[in-house]
Amino acid sequence: MTSLAYFAYGSNMLPERLRARCPSAAVAGAAAAPGFRVAFAKDSRDGSGKATLLNADNAQPGVLFRLAADELPALDAAEGADYDRVEIALSCGTRALTYIAKRPDLSLLPYDWYLALCVAGAARQALGEALLGRLRAEPWRTDPLPVRPSRLIALRALSQAGFADWRGLLTVPAAL
Repeated sequence: MTSLAYFAYGSNMLPERLRARCPSAAVAGAAAAPGFRVAFAKDSRDGSGKATLLNADNAQPGVLFRLAADELPALDAAEGADYDRVEIALSCGTRALTYIAKRPDLSLLPYDWYLALCVAGAARQALGEALLGRLRAEPWRTDPLPVRPSRLIALRALSQAGFADWRGLLTVPAAL
């Protein structure tokens, strides 16, 4: 079976989230995308902002996955038509596929549960306190539809990953 490299920087950093879409997804390790930063500027059908990469002077941390090439159509469908699938060079020397919003809109805010997926993925993959702090500092809004199917799927992934108290992911832990 042919596999491909995929760079996740948003909600797909959480393996349980990505495996719901691509069951073969295996973590290859932490990675960084030079020349990019994350922003929650991809317009979602639900009216919230989803993660995208924007050009920047720094390198965006994320997770490198290997997944079966025949699962790429499922990932394309999950990401949606408002993303372009692109190949980027990572700081480790690997070239990987990722998704970038076609028309970023910096006025958007992520829903709380979506941002929690991103924080959980960064925490699970030990991507560092700097990234966790930046994600936790992002403004967010509460989803007005608690029974939204995408929210329920996300909460299931968070629970499977051991983050049943997902709201706690959005706050900065108190110093000991």
